[in-house]
Amino acid sequence: MGLILDFDRSFFLLVNQLPHWPLIDAIMLFISKSVIVAWAVFFLYIFTLIFIHKKNAGRGFIFLIIATLSGFVINSYGFKDFFHRRRPFLAIPFAVVVQNGMTDYSFPSGHAFSVALLATLFIRKRNIFLVVGLYALLVGFSRIYLGVHYPLDVIGGYLFGFIYGLSVNHFYEKFLSEEEFHILKHRVEATQN
Repeated sequence: MGLILDFDRSFFLLVNQLPHWPLIDAIMLFISKSVIVAWAVFFLYIFTLIFIHKKNAGRGFIFLIIATLSGFVINSYGFKDFFHRRRPFLAIPFAVVVQNGMTDYSFPSGHAFSVALLATLFIRKRNIFLVVGLYALLVGFSRIYLGVHYPLDVIGGYLFGFIYGLSVNHFYEKFLSEEEFHILKHRVEATQN
């Protein structure tokens, strides 16, 4: 385990100690903070599809909200509190910190969890999945660059988000197999193709 943590710290330093120019810092902060906008666009997109194609399918939208928000709660208050891993800028005195003020624990990364979950919700739509997957990699990189996460935090967030996303997909498919959602399911798939 010590070898893995040594590699984790070394890789963190490799990324975090890259030149920090104001423009690059601003871009990385933008990428990191854009996650909430990506989720807002996703929910607006789903809500629009439900509203246009089947007005009484609000339960599907509510299911998605509850499922994703519960994942955020589990990640933020379950796993982070269980692992108690300090943020790298608190453990490494010479770490470059662009985004300070974070007081919670580091593992797993909530941003990495969030974008992995979002990507996984589109797993059956290969082009969208690839675009969101590339975006997820940029977000993970930005979290290390900004000094707020180790690489293992990001990888842990990706894994948890991917597994949780597969679970949400599975239950959503079951949910949409109910008669009142059958038409919506096919229209959503047709719209996304």
